[in-house]
Amino acid sequence: MPAEAHEAVIEGERVRYYAAGSGPPVVLLHGLGGSAAVWHRNVAVLSGRYRVFAPELWGAGRGDSGGRATPEAGVRFVTGFLDAVGAPSAHLVGGSLGGFIAGATAISEPGRVRSLTLIGTAGLGRRIALSQRLLTLPLVGEAMFRPSRRRVERMLAMLLREWDADAERLVDELYAIRCEPGVPRRMLEVLRSGINIFGVKRSTRLMPALCGVRTPTLLVWGSHDPLFPIADARRAAAVLYDAELLVVEGAAHWPYLEAPETFNPALLGFLARCEELALR
Repeated sequence: MPAEAHEAVIEGERVRYYAAGSGPPVVLLHGLGGSAAVWHRNVAVLSGRYRVFAPELWGAGRGDSGGRATPEAGVRFVTGFLDAVGAPSAHLVGGSLGGFIAGATAISEPGRVRSLTLIGTAGLGRRIALSQRLLTLPLVGEAMFRPSRRRVERMLAMLLREWDADAERLVDELYAIRCEPGVPRRMLEVLRSGINIFGVKRSTRLMPALCGVRTPTLLVWGSHDPLFPIADARRAAAVLYDAELLVVEGAAHWPYLEAPETFNPALLGFLARCEELALR
């Protein structure tokens, strides 16, 4: 990570985060099973204009950041983090579970969110891949979350369409996290609190409450996202306030990692527009 590592205490729990740059604050929220390291191709570019923060979320293992993936818990995490770093508000950029947390924060605490960037985000609809729904079954989830380098490789092979040396290093990072005590249990708890065998639970769906939020929103989806259907993004872009959709062709679930040459300029342009709107 081209950033300095720090620790914050949020609701009595230690949370590791990375910070770089100066300017308006931008908070990068990764998804379940990931870590702050997934943003390593974005931080250097973004930090040229912004103060960028990348915290480790639930189950990441670098702190004690356990918790449940409820809207309330996500909001408390983000607002607690903003308080810890002295940011009254920030641009929130979230992928998958991180996008869900960002959206929930915009719904409950709109004054603390300058803009929303939702990337392959959970909670925009009911549908989610069968592979994830099966993990909610008794014993199945426990077996699949048992630390295994091979399982981490399979996960990344599903989430990334291109495999390179960076992917190999990310396998090392994520496998090391899963080997830390309590991490698999926390990850499985988060997953099961948000979905069941039928799909995303009603209690963790952001629509239609998100429609009432007057926050500029950029939706980013990989054209081959294996977890959440792009139709959810298209519907959200059509009804959310001041929303636009970027489809990254050829990308899967992590377009910011797979196609930074497309993602980074698009995000910088969106953030600049939001800052201009705020000054009017």
